[in-house]
Amino acid sequence: MVYDNMRMEWTAQVSHSPVAVRIGKFEGLKGVVVTLDEVGHVTCSYMGTDPSHFSPPTPQAREMNYEKLEKEYKELHKIVKESLKGSEVTPVRKQGVVTITSEVVEKPRVIMLSDGDHVSSGEGDSQQSRAAIQLCCEVMVELSTDHMISDVVLTVDTDQPLAVHPCIFRWNQIAAGDVNPITLTFVCTPNMLPAHTLAVVTVMYTLSQSAVAHPAITQHLITLPLSLYCRPVAPAKNAEHKVTIDTNCPPVSLFTLFPEFSVCDDETVPQNAIGFQLLPGAEVTLVVSKTSERYRLQSDCFEALALFEAELVKRLTQHYDESATPFKASFSDPLPLKEYFEIIDSHFQLRVEREQHLIAVEQHAQQFRAIQKRLLTRFKDKTPSSLQHLDTLLDGTFLQLMALSERCESIEQELTVIKKKLSCASHLITDLLWLSAGMSEEEHKILRACLHVNPDHMTDQGWEEMTTSSVMYMLVTCLSKTGNDQQFAVPASLEMPGDTGKLKKHLTVFFDQLVKGGRLNTSGELSGNWPAVRAGSHDVKKRTPVSLPTVNDVMSEGNDD
Repeated sequence: MVYDNMRMEWTAQVSHSPVAVRIGKFEGLKGVVVTLDEVGHVTCSYMGTDPSHFSPPTPQAREMNYEKLEKEYKELHKIVKESLKGSEVTPVRKQGVVTITSEVVEKPRVIMLSDGDHVSSGEGDSQQSRAAIQLCCEVMVELSTDHMISDVVLTVDTDQPLAVHPCIFRWNQIAAGDVNPITLTFVCTPNMLPAHTLAVVTVMYTLSQSAVAHPAITQHLITLPLSLYCRPVAPAKNAEHKVTIDTNCPPVSLFTLFPEFSVCDDETVPQNAIGFQLLPGAEVTLVVSKTSERYRLQSDCFEALALFEAELVKRLTQHYDESATPFKASFSDPLPLKEYFEIIDSHFQLRVEREQHLIAVEQHAQQFRAIQKRLLTRFKDKTPSSLQHLDTLLDGTFLQLMALSERCESIEQELTVIKKKLSCASHLITDLLWLSAGMSEEEHKILRACLHVNPDHMTDQGWEEMTTSSVMYMLVTCLSKTGNDQQFAVPASLEMPGDTGKLKKHLTVFFDQLVKGGRLNTSGELSGNWPAVRAGSHDVKKRTPVSLPTVNDVMSEGNDD
């Protein structure tokens, strides 16, 4: 430290305690402080820095020659384009690199999970701990490859009520020709209704080709047995909800279509009817007509019909696959929109109730913090004063806050259940509309995307506003007779509506247009008297940076790998 009388002029920190200090000059550099410590170490410290006398030159103002700049840009763009010829980067999705096969190795069996037991599920809710009767089956999955791959991660994606254990496998490296068998245990829990019988196996790996590593993905669909979701029961004679499927082929025995549900030879059991009971308790009866080519599904639970309607059509198609007459199923009755709209209203009411309770929780939390601040002020006051029942008000606000929080949690649980009901009902409506309007598979995919048949995957936006936007877009494009229908304006922003009146109105018009011959075209080709438009495929926005495909994203695409 250097002082001028009592004022410090300069200070510096050295790594030792000097015993001698001198000012030196080295090669014209003045003011070097040389210090020596007690063991003989010499340190040179420079007091200050030399000022820079450089001053940047004044830029010359000149006008920009935009024509010359544009010409130069085109020349550079041409050079870049020519340099990229023959070296396009394409995603690696080589067929046959990774092969996935699956097989059910044992029939579903009944198990009892005690308290504390749990399995991992593909949904966010990954623990099932309550003791209940559940069905379980094991599936053998084999992973093989004809190339060397590394950093292999296999994941299994399922939808509630299905759970799987384990759900993630990892390999550092798999050599060409190796076969890696794994056993998956699927458990169906009785907490909600299933919408389909599919699970998705996704394998992510790194493939090295020509000394360059490329990430790649292979997916495989596992079709689980129907007996994993339900048990056989006696058929019911009457039910509240009925769906009739017409076919163009002679009726087939139900025990031929569903051999796993065949019972012992009993004369009292009708041969033209079969009953199913899902784990939540809903019962569905399937009846085949003895005189006509019709099949009827009936149940007191509307959304429970979805799984068995899809399974019936699939098994009938497989049964008549090799017949001379191409199999065709149809639905000629009016769509059950009343039941569908009731589920939509129940889902919307729970959303409204959740928003109201969240606002109430926020208000009570602000009140709780305000009371705490006043109590702290009273306690810090040197002059003691009465609390004026602030402590009682604090206790009451806390109890109200806890009650509201518990109600919010119960609403979330109810909302999870009603979302699955809405998913099942949407699956059923889209399948019936597909059969009624004679749609193609591509149109069926677009229809399922419009109705968002998997609302349990939505987190940022609600099902009502997303479906309203999708349906209105279709009404003003490929289903508009004028090509520019202003009656249905697509909303500029996705906001929670005040009620479901407009949504139900738009859905009614949307379904009516499709039944009357409207087509959901994305290729721009004419379809009958309906104008062609260029309607882009509907993609749901995902807020996460990386998101793996789920069951509902690929269930309609089939197993391509």
